[in-house]
Amino acid sequence: MCGRSTGRTGRRSSRSSTTGRTVRADPARRFVWVCRIGQDQGVKITSLIAILLLVPGLSLAPVQADDPVDVSTSLTDQAGALDKSEAAEVRQAASDFYSDTGQRLYVVYVPTFGDLSPKKWAAETARVSGLGSADLLLAIATDDGTAASHSKAFSDDDLDAIDRDTVEPALDEGDPTKAAVNAAAAYTDLADDHGLPWGWIVLGIVVLLAAGAFVTMRLRRRFEHTHHVLDEHGKPVDPAKILSLDELHTVAARSLVAVDDALHTSRAELADAEAQYGPQAVTRFQATLDRAQGTMREAFMLHRRLGTLAPTAEAERRRTAARIIAICEEVDLALDAHVEAFDRLRDLEDRVPSLLDALAERADALPTNGDDDQADRLLTTARSQIERSRSAFDDEDVRAAVSRLRAAEDSIAQIEMLLDPAPVSDLAATARFVETRRGAIGAAARTCIWEAARLDELGSAQEAAALVEEARKHAEADVAAWRGRREQKEDRGSSGFEAMVLGGILVDRRRRGGIGNVIARVLGGSSHGGGSGERFPGSDEPGDNDKLRAPGSYGGTRTRGRRGGAGRF
Repeated sequence: MCGRSTGRTGRRSSRSSTTGRTVRADPARRFVWVCRIGQDQGVKITSLIAILLLVPGLSLAPVQADDPVDVSTSLTDQAGALDKSEAAEVRQAASDFYSDTGQRLYVVYVPTFGDLSPKKWAAETARVSGLGSADLLLAIATDDGTAASHSKAFSDDDLDAIDRDTVEPALDEGDPTKAAVNAAAAYTDLADDHGLPWGWIVLGIVVLLAAGAFVTMRLRRRFEHTHHVLDEHGKPVDPAKILSLDELHTVAARSLVAVDDALHTSRAELADAEAQYGPQAVTRFQATLDRAQGTMREAFMLHRRLGTLAPTAEAERRRTAARIIAICEEVDLALDAHVEAFDRLRDLEDRVPSLLDALAERADALPTNGDDDQADRLLTTARSQIERSRSAFDDEDVRAAVSRLRAAEDSIAQIEMLLDPAPVSDLAATARFVETRRGAIGAAARTCIWEAARLDELGSAQEAAALVEEARKHAEADVAAWRGRREQKEDRGSSGFEAMVLGGILVDRRRRGGIGNVIARVLGGSSHGGGSGERFPGSDEPGDNDKLRAPGSYGGTRTRGRRGGAGRF
């Protein structure tokens, strides 16, 4: 690392010795200087201008700034400053920062801030990215050798000190990786010193009350006070305060599965929207999904860690489970936030006939060779849903037409995934199995898949392979148990219907209350009631009603079942 050359040698000589800022030579000033020399030597200015204009690559335009960027993941490297292992090191530092503080760190590398000051560039990037008040951004301009930290949770003086004493010395050494990793450690120390970000102490609190609160807060982690979810009545509630340890574990696992399902459904319909309107039209929705993906990775990492904690470590187990629940709630709300805008973009109600024609063509292009039973059953029901959607539209039942259209869309997309002949790794194959049977698969298999993907990116191939095998065993057991439960149902529905339930294409519309609804179900129907032993969120649990299912759509758990109204599928 220390011997790595970054091409920055010599650039630092242009930094001002008094301010530490990079001083960029003004091209217009250079031009005037050359012209004056030309006059002194009797050369005509017009001749020099002509020569300058003919010199390849010579430009009189001012140096352009790298525009502030919309960040959605913990690392954005537009300068090509890091190789794969260095990028993994920075991502891990950001992940550790989140685990220690409950705050997110975004690191951005660009070649230059141009004419903007580092602070201004970082602030603008935070604004366009929609970062929260507790989020922290580190912007590094590799060519300039400058950096700026931005966060509303800390003072500018504290952040400037980290930039000056931690980040810039590493940049002087030509080590942009060290700059970010050391900064993450410094931010963690700063967060520990600051305590809770939203601040307990306010003017007017009596001294004794403030002192008592201070002692309590120093003994507990910050997220225990700030990580609330909305109950089934829309009121904020702290799960750690109303749930037992076992109930916390159950809610954490169910929340992971529910929100993971919402991510899969949202990604599938987003692909349909992109096929309709192109990538530019779905940029904002894609950014939301990318950010949600990164956030849920941390939640699954915590869930894996939760399983390794000793039974005696009750306080840490409670904190970890509560944090998982809070992360799921955050992602769930983020997915729900853009549902209305997404529905306006798709405009399904006015485009049913043309979309059905396109779906019929896709269905006709799919083979029926019997190699995959799930694919064959989905293809049969997809064709049926297309025809029933046409009939509903002809009968002016647009709501039912759209509902069945969505069921056909997701069925065909899943068939295409199942029949994709492209060779895949064991990780990709197992992930495909989980995704196309997610109606039956619980948190254990999903956690192993998410963690395997993370470790694979970090280069830990052996650990990733072990997790893939563990995921496969969990997933196969979950599917076998699901099939056993289906066989015991008196009114099972058609094989095509069962394939849509197994694939997670049809969801129970009653499970639309967000994470608060998950808590209520664990407590037996009330956020303050007794216990419940029902399985969740796979299919065919006690109380499930196949007649209340609807195709999933883009959005979180509160909204993704909104395309109901088609009756029994």
